Amino acid sequence: MPAEDLSNYIVKNGSLEEEEAKVILKQLVDAAIHLKEKSIFHRDIKVENILIETSTDVPRVRLIDFGLSCFVKTKSRYRVFYGTSAHVPPEWLNSHSYTAGPTTVWQMGVVLFETLHKKEFTSTRFVSKRLRISKRLSQDCQDFLEQCLTHHPEQRPTLEQLQRLLSPFLMATITLCEPLELYNLLNQFRSVPRLAEINYLCLIDARETQDYRTSHIITAKTVKTDSDGKFHLPEVVEVNTMQYVVVYDSKTSSLDEPGRAVDCANVLAKASLSPVHVVKGGFQRFSALYPFLRTAKILYTITDLENLKIYPVETITGLLYMGDQKQSMDTSILKDLKISAVVTISHLPQTDSLESMGINHLNIALSDSLESDLYSSFQKICSFIGLHVRARSRVLISSRQGRSRCSAVTIAFLMHNFKYTLETSWKYMLKCKPTMMPNRGFMQQLSDWELHILGRKRTDLSKWSY
Repeated sequence: MPAEDLSNYIVKNGSLEEEEAKVILKQLVDAAIHLKEKSIFHRDIKVENILIETSTDVPRVRLIDFGLSCFVKTKSRYRVFYGTSAHVPPEWLNSHSYTAGPTTVWQMGVVLFETLHKKEFTSTRFVSKRLRISKRLSQDCQDFLEQCLTHHPEQRPTLEQLQRLLSPFLMATITLCEPLELYNLLNQFRSVPRLAEINYLCLIDARETQDYRTSHIITAKTVKTDSDGKFHLPEVVEVNTMQYVVVYDSKTSSLDEPGRAVDCANVLAKASLSPVHVVKGGFQRFSALYPFLRTAKILYTITDLENLKIYPVETITGLLYMGDQKQSMDTSILKDLKISAVVTISHLPQTDSLESMGINHLNIALSDSLESDLYSSFQKICSFIGLHVRARSRVLISSRQGRSRCSAVTIAFLMHNFKYTLETSWKYMLKCKPTMMPNRGFMQQLSDWELHILGRKRTDLSKWSY
């Protein structure tokens, strides 16, 4: 499994955002608790001794280098320091003694400090207040650091308190998501539908069990509650391994609104490494928009998941979709999405079935090569799409694989219609379809299109990683 230590990861990527640091710290606290349960004191938890797997969508943490570790007894006190001298806890500076639990918590604070600040941590500078916690961090993050890095060991929280009681910072963020976002998550595809990937999506139906059994969103799972109505974690899903965690109830539309989705999200957030999304409008709104994604089916085999029908991604709610050529020729998909017009960028368009369905069709005969001139067709395509979008008619943009040509055209329309920069359009499209990838020739043409639309090139491709 490809991995690099957290120190190099920070050098390469710069100081981390809080969300990414939170994912790492949450796993680190869990690892430290596991070691404590085995009576093991690592002694030298630091960024150089933390491996980050680089091939996963969510950063996975491995704690390494147990060369200085030891077995520990309850309340054992140590009078010889083993570890990194720059990170000694204040009690060692004061009395040349320390204990396992408070020292481990101190080291958690040191790791978090170094991931969020562009400076190395030294205990002597921090204790003498020559090194301070940045005020630009969220209050929850500042509180977490202050708890871990308090000078008095008896005032530091235990690892269990960090995990369960005292740290809102370690809870996953809870956000509202639009139905479109869940629709797109359900319709991602690599070699097979991403729903077949075991760690891709945890979709939870927080409604009453009877409502769930009657009808729910495809692949959703129900969760149990105790006698007081409090939610349990789902039994069949390891929430902390999932890239996406989504929950819905009947119609919650605000995180400030009491309801089953928010209650369930708060439970999921304690275990999840990824943000927990609450579907705005719940099942009622989602099923009204996408009735074809409702089902009463509860159990899915891997074969079932691999054979799910995948729909084009939605880029503008109820108006603009992007997919491959097979999807553009699937009459059931076109009917389900109520498509009125199709833009095809391909050498081999098939228009007979589209015309027989009364669907307007624009074909741009173009190969996916670096030399292909798509720029000269941007205005024609944008005018065609704009005409239908203004009439509130639904348009599907397609190319053979649904990754390069159609994504370039969709980006061009976003720039044209909303006056977005190329970079803004690109980032927006990545949220809709992370695997989209216009070839470099198309990217240069989109840069020229940005000049045409905005009067100057706002996105410097030479300095931008895409």
